Amino acid sequence: QQPAGQQDDQTREVQPQGNELFVRVLVNKSRVYREEPLVATIKLYSKLNISGLENVKFPSFEGFYKQEIETPTLRQLEKENVNGEIYGTGVLRKYLLFPQKSGRLTIDPFQVDCIVQKKVKSQSQSIFDDFFGSFRNIRMPVKSDPVTVRVNNLPQGQPGDFSGGVGSF
Repeated sequence: QQPAGQQDDQTREVQPQGNELFVRVLVNKSRVYREEPLVATIKLYSKLNISGLENVKFPSFEGFYKQEIETPTLRQLEKENVNGEIYGTGVLRKYLLFPQKSGRLTIDPFQVDCIVQKKVKSQSQSIFDDFFGSFRNIRMPVKSDPVTVRVNNLPQGQPGDFSGGVGSF
């Protein structure tokens, strides 16, 4: 086994099958006022044994002022029921976002290459090979869907002492 982040000569790229591996950008609100904060969470869902992540490309969050929310380093996936199926899930990163303009703002997709360990059949007839098996690292690129947030202008008639802050502080 190799440390995460180092490329193995035998790593080959394969597309995930069905819903065995995917990522999502989740927002806690899809309709907000301009400057009203919302939280975007980047989350990984897997039914496979992941040994590492490479070529991580976070969204640019164009049209938003962003502030990263400290999240613990992902060391192990938690079990979660998603539409009746059990996945290992983990939060990769969280952001506090403040929309800077009105209208429909689109958060571009998150992309990552997951290094997955897959068991491969051995040609050996040894009982130890059958028991322990051998594994190969496979690169599976995954990409989230874009997310659209509807941003409304602030209502007219603000009080004279209004400073522009919206939401709960």
